[in-house]
Amino acid sequence: MQRRILTPLLELLIPGNKLNRLPSSLNPGQAHLPPHIFDALMTSPLTHSAEPINVALVDTRNIQSQDLSLFLYRSASQIAQNVGRNGRVLFLSTEDPLESSIVEGLVRSLSKELGAKGCTVNLGLTATPSSPSSQLQDFFLSNKSAYVNGQVVKQQPTTLVKPESDICVVTGGARGIGLEIARKMKEGPMYSKIYVVDHPSSDFSAASGLGFETIALDITTPDASSKIMTAIDAPIGGLIHSAGITADKTMKRMSLKSWRDCLDVNLHSIVKVDGTFQNEGFFDKGCKIVGIASTSGVAGNVGQCNYAASKSGLIGWSEKFNGLNENISYNTVAPGFIQTKMTDKLPPIVTFMATKIMTPLKAKGQCEDVAEVCSMLVEGDFRGERVRVCGGMLIGK
Repeated sequence: MQRRILTPLLELLIPGNKLNRLPSSLNPGQAHLPPHIFDALMTSPLTHSAEPINVALVDTRNIQSQDLSLFLYRSASQIAQNVGRNGRVLFLSTEDPLESSIVEGLVRSLSKELGAKGCTVNLGLTATPSSPSSQLQDFFLSNKSAYVNGQVVKQQPTTLVKPESDICVVTGGARGIGLEIARKMKEGPMYSKIYVVDHPSSDFSAASGLGFETIALDITTPDASSKIMTAIDAPIGGLIHSAGITADKTMKRMSLKSWRDCLDVNLHSIVKVDGTFQNEGFFDKGCKIVGIASTSGVAGNVGQCNYAASKSGLIGWSEKFNGLNENISYNTVAPGFIQTKMTDKLPPIVTFMATKIMTPLKAKGQCEDVAEVCSMLVEGDFRGERVRVCGGMLIGK
């Protein structure tokens, strides 16, 4: 009763913004629109016009330092005045600490200003002004990035080693986000064999129906790693850590069991699996690993001390693992409010606050939004990235 009455009332206060996966004037079947380009080569890129902007690329990499401030003002001002609904805006910068930080501050703020129109604004970094940025453009200027907003992602300067193995393992892949990730991995060009690992109590019917191999086991058991290796019996080219649980309580009321269960599933089991696979040569050279973290692990959250500690630990583990293994690419994805069966059960006021007050796009993300980011990270030249899929939720970097 409360949900049926309260949800429509809250919707009247701040109407939701249904995410459009296509820029407003994009025709069905068209991959993406040619971008409106702002760069140093344009003869008059800094004049205001009435021309509508659906897709914009602002390349600051060849702008002289003394000209950067004015260039950013004029290009951002023109975009803000003329961008259409569900527009896509990508800024490009090098890794120069001063210049990239200036652009980052603008991007994070502009993403919050334009979010109510369904627009996303992101920043791509490259090593030099001449470094390729095509992978960044293909993702951030397309409908794949509908719920990625206010983020900073670096494309590596050289092509990373690609794994020869076409096998990908997705833990927690029987349902929800994990199942959508497995589906996306199978649709991509890198993996033809998908193994879904999940708890024995899980319903594997959807995964089996999609043609995935299934492995039923508790990922926290001491022999979980060996059982996975035995079942596959070949090096793997991809691993997505999507298995995770919540056991929410404030720290004052949290039991030791709730603390341990959350840390064991979300972090300790991952560290053990990764370590065992690496020691046993189960990772193919160039293997792509993605850990599904959380915005709670980035900014913390009331009632989720255990969950936040585990997800923040996962981000730290990915950084440590990259430092020890130069031939493997480990990235993390931090989802925000993603619509799943779990979030559908939350009180309406919680959903309202998370999506309409804290999230500039004023919408829930979908499982496919997380899967699209995973796809970008495993198929492209990315290593050591942490990408939030949260609509630009107001939590900082």
